[in-house]
Amino acid sequence: MCQTPDWSLGDKYLRENAPELAPFVDKYSPCPLQARPQAEYFSILLTGIISQQLPPDVSQQLLQKLEGLTGKPITPEAILRLTSEEYLAIGLNQQKIAYLYGFAQAVADGKIDMSKFATMTDSQITKQLLTAYLYKGEKVKTFRQSEFPGGGNAAYRKCVFDKVGLFNTQLGRKGDSLSGAEEKDIFYKMHSLKMRVFYLPQSILYHLIPQRKLEQEYFDNLTCSIGKSERMRTLSISKGKYAKRLIAECVKWAATLFLFCGYMLTFAPQKGWKLLLFRYNVTKGLLKK
Repeated sequence: MCQTPDWSLGDKYLRENAPELAPFVDKYSPCPLQARPQAEYFSILLTGIISQQLPPDVSQQLLQKLEGLTGKPITPEAILRLTSEEYLAIGLNQQKIAYLYGFAQAVADGKIDMSKFATMTDSQITKQLLTAYLYKGEKVKTFRQSEFPGGGNAAYRKCVFDKVGLFNTQLGRKGDSLSGAEEKDIFYKMHSLKMRVFYLPQSILYHLIPQRKLEQEYFDNLTCSIGKSERMRTLSISKGKYAKRLIAECVKWAATLFLFCGYMLTFAPQKGWKLLLFRYNVTKGLLKK
């Protein structure tokens, strides 16, 4: 992988087996692609995770924002240092955050050893990369009790709703509201009844992100809606559950303030303020009736 192929062999093959392409080979040869240094492997693969199912311009904006947090080149250690709140603040969703953490942790733990890529075949590299977090193979499997898929990736049998009841209509999107947690509520109920949640590798989800989702107004609405959704979800269970969620929010504020001070001391106030805004919006939604 670290050696540039002999592109002239490809040129020769095309001239001999597809002579109609010879004018194009003459015009554009030699191929300018060169092998990238090993230090860039992690960033290249990480770009693939971020850009999956996104338009190129959107994925490029997300990558630039991420580099603003981690510096260049992006390293596994830098990815693991960031909090979920920081990733959410730049526009990444929970699923991709989990992929980033899982991939970075796999590299940090040595499960993915990029120093060996140069002597490995493409299939060997692919097999090693598929050990990353949340890849469950090509066979149907069940999620553990502590796991559940994203609601956008899920389908349900009718018997699920016969046993746990229907979706809580006080949760979820309505009109321009960005409230959520309705799927999370269902999965918690399923787990409480020891119902199985299956992983289906053949399922495909296409998720498009329009430009408006990268704007400040959308960020404010989304983060405030996270708090509102948590308030409605926990209160639908009990006031005690809501009280525990408020205590957890206080703990998160302590962590946020600690990170904010760190950013101020390292002359990165814009990151600190974004993190504070995220926490403020979530808390506002959590407290607002």
